[in-house]
Amino acid sequence: VIAHNPILVQLIEESFGKQPIVPPNPQYVGAFGAALFALQNTKK
Repeated sequence: VIAHNPILVQLIEESFGKQPIVPPNPQYVGAFGAALFALQNTKK
């Protein structure tokens, strides 16, 4: 998770010239994204 690695956040900021948005509970955002991906793939 990017939020747990401040060096990775810094590298992304330097590479793209923008500061990434780091949510307070990033693991939930990842889990929510995985659930949406699974839901979309089961509807096919």
